[in-house]
Amino acid sequence: MNRHIPVIALVCSLAACSLAARPPDDLIARGLYRLETDVVDGCGIDQVAVTAESGALRLTGRVTAAHHTDWPVSVTGEAEAVAPDGRVVARAPLTFTSAAHARHIHPPASFTATFSDPPPVGSTIRISHRLAPYDSDSGLPRVR
Repeated sequence: MNRHIPVIALVCSLAACSLAARPPDDLIARGLYRLETDVVDGCGIDQVAVTAESGALRLTGRVTAAHHTDWPVSVTGEAEAVAPDGRVVARAPLTFTSAAHARHIHPPASFTATFSDPPPVGSTIRISHRLAPYDSDSGLPRVR
């Protein structure tokens, strides 16, 4: 038996798995929705993706990296969908999680939010957030 056949079979199966595990389509990148985000004390919202999942709209993203003189801080926020006619048609709180970090590596916090009913095509997704000094009793994740 040729020694290369098992290797070729492994490479083909890995390639097939990577095609099957494609990430869902980002509806902002496809032009179905527009995005507006804010910047607070040098922290903005980054890498936002909006995907359709089981009849709902799921938002994911992260807070951009910034160092604060009064760190660590907590972050809260909200997403809202504004229809093309200007009506706010959906609101959802952002759920933040902070990634584990090493001594000198502080990855940004990530967030998710879900609109149970997708807004009309052409709507604008607005994401806003607020920073506050970290309070360990708040139950909120620590950010940088």
